[in-house]
Amino acid sequence: MIQEACLLVIICTAFVSDIRTSAIPNYITIGGLATGVIFQAAVYGMTGLFQAITATATGFLLLLLLYMFGALGAGDVKLFAAVGAWSSIPFVLSSMMYSLLYAGFIGLGILLWRRELTRRFFGLVMWFFRAILLRDKYVIKGLKQLQHIRVQITP
Repeated sequence: MIQEACLLVIICTAFVSDIRTSAIPNYITIGGLATGVIFQAAVYGMTGLFQAITATATGFLLLLLLYMFGALGAGDVKLFAAVGAWSSIPFVLSSMMYSLLYAGFIGLGILLWRRELTRRFFGLVMWFFRAILLRDKYVIKGLKQLQHIRVQITP
């Protein structure tokens, strides 16, 4: 019960901060991560410490990939690391799934409200089309260059 209450406080504080300033401060994320790991180790011993570290790494590393693509901010990545410190790997994974799903629905709703859905969808389709064509062009160009390379192997 204490874990859930602490996790709820961290998430609600991060939510309010994110809405007000479009940022999640480090004192929330790093503080939540540190207190979660300490709590798990103090209450559950080495098993709790191992669970906290693995769930933290899961939350951090999976969202780090989305951060590298520019899909989320660093505060979101650190927040899910803190969620992992207070919970478990299955909870982190299901939280990620629901968070991304809800974010997609909210984004779709915003696009519908602003009447930008068609324009954005067309832009996305064109981007994929160009990416596929450019990739194919470079593959063909690379294969043609390989035909001109001669390597002599002598025993």
